[in-house]
Amino acid sequence: MTTSDDTSPEALGRRHWAEIKAWALYECGDLSTADDVCQEAWMKLRASRTALDPTRNPLAWLRTVVRSTARDLLARESRMRRPAPVERSTTPDLDRVIDLHRGAREALDAFAALSPRQREAVDLVDRQGLTVSEAADRMEVEPGTVRVLVHQARKALRARLLDTELPALVRSR
Repeated sequence: MTTSDDTSPEALGRRHWAEIKAWALYECGDLSTADDVCQEAWMKLRASRTALDPTRNPLAWLRTVVRSTARDLLARESRMRRPAPVERSTTPDLDRVIDLHRGAREALDAFAALSPRQREAVDLVDRQGLTVSEAADRMEVEPGTVRVLVHQARKALRARLLDTELPALVRSR
């Protein structure tokens, strides 16, 4: 099936190349691997011959292509690497396990103390990796509102978590 230039996946990739690179870097955490992900995602976009569905969000589809490409590449690389043998203690460090569980509980409690809109904004931007504009579209608010919600939420989380024993727990071992 032939597609018009504006609706082709390749044209979408050209228009949003900067986002593709940013998403790849976010998924991999490494510039070299992110470049490989970009190249593979670009090849997938060029090979795609179907027109994009105009009723669906094309950036969400593009983000999914990049995310799945990154995961495939990272999985392939991890299968190729042989892990070095690790000496493991026969007894678990129960104090450490308890500290980690307590720290996780404190972090979850701090997150739960945020307003529902702050939790939604942080989830969309920080966890799901959406841009502020994409999060604003989903939340049906202005991008500036999302920026403010994320800023306030991060500030509240920092303040609450720094007042707990969590920093000491994380640094202690």
